[in-house]
Amino acid sequence: MLDNWCHCRRQPLADRIEQKVSHYIGIMPFLWLDVPDRQTREGIEIGAIALLSLRSGDADPPSPGWLGLFARAAQIRASGLWNVQYTNRSYDPHFLGLMRAQVKAVDVVPPDISARGTR
Repeated sequence: MLDNWCHCRRQPLADRIEQKVSHYIGIMPFLWLDVPDRQTREGIEIGAIALLSLRSGDADPPSPGWLGLFARAAQIRASGLWNVQYTNRSYDPHFLGLMRAQVKAVDVVPPDISARGTR
C-alpha cells in the first residue's frame, strides 16, 4: 500500500487528472461512426465543435467545477471544450445532415446500462 501511495505522490497532477477524466468518459455511452470519407468526417467534426463551442454564442456552458475553466490554454476556457481546433468557426446546420446520414448507416445496439460504472 505504501508503494502505491508513493507512486501516486510522484505522479504529476496532470496525469492523475487525465486518468480520472479518462475513466469518467470511459463509462459514458458512445456511438462510433465509420466515416471513411475525409471531407465528410471533417465536416462533421468542424460542425459539431462549432455547435458546442461557447464561442458560437448558443452553447450550454460547462458546470462551474469543470476542470477546463482552469486550463492554461485560453481557447479551452473560452470555448468550454477540451479542444482548440475549430472552436472559432461559425455553426453551420448543414453538418447535421451529414451526421444524420452516418448515424442512419449504423446498426445501433442499445448499451447495457447495468454495466455502467463497473470499470
